[in-house]
Amino acid sequence: MDISVARPQRFDIGDVVSGTFGLIRRNAVIFLLLGLLLTVLPTLLYTWAALHATNWMTMAIKGYAPPRWYWILSSLALNIAAYLLQQAAMVRVAMADLDGRRSSIGECLSGSLRFILPLLVVGISFWIIFSIAFLLLIVPALIFAASYSLAVPVTVIERVGVSKAFSRSAALTRGHLWSIFALFVVFFIAFYVVEIALAGLFRGFGVFHPRGINTPATFTFIIISPLIQMVSNVISQAGLVTIYNHLRAIKEGIVPQSVASVFD
Repeated sequence: MDISVARPQRFDIGDVVSGTFGLIRRNAVIFLLLGLLLTVLPTLLYTWAALHATNWMTMAIKGYAPPRWYWILSSLALNIAAYLLQQAAMVRVAMADLDGRRSSIGECLSGSLRFILPLLVVGISFWIIFSIAFLLLIVPALIFAASYSLAVPVTVIERVGVSKAFSRSAALTRGHLWSIFALFVVFFIAFYVVEIALAGLFRGFGVFHPRGINTPATFTFIIISPLIQMVSNVISQAGLVTIYNHLRAIKEGIVPQSVASVFD
């Protein structure tokens, strides 16, 4: 399959959006499998642990049983590891797609395990600096988020260290920060509109009532919420890889197939 594209002359939001959903469409099955395995299942496990931790704490207060916090802590750790693994795996799927190849889920996961620790350090560093910038002023924090948003694909594709990933992301996004920021705003508004609408719908069915914990609506909400998160993760990660390739083509003249060759 030939998916080569001409070198773009400018950052076009329409091209990025169409490229993102084209990438998702061509790899819908493996993205779905990765999402179910690395988003939905760990989230359901964490939700189950959190609900039971509340019950265990109530029982402990009454002297019936000790609180079992290890369940919620271990499920939280699993969620974090699964999310980092999904980030790396989706980047690998995207790059294989740009090279005209199809990756198996086993190949993606096995090749992505090595990136869990680097991506954890990248994520922690990102949120520490972002939080500090946000406490100072909102605008610098937003500029920071747009500037360093490509640190994950840079880490996986170019296989560099944390500081290099941030500096490389800043170099690629320089001159296009407001366009990237506009994309993020559109995405987050759409995502939170769906979240708010869903919460309002299920509140009407008594999901958030203190006595509604065992209602069918509650369990439906618990299942649907991670599915929405899965869709959000797929779109955001596919979008970041698309932006990365788009900017490399603009600034360096490197076509997607050349970028994907690093995995050969």
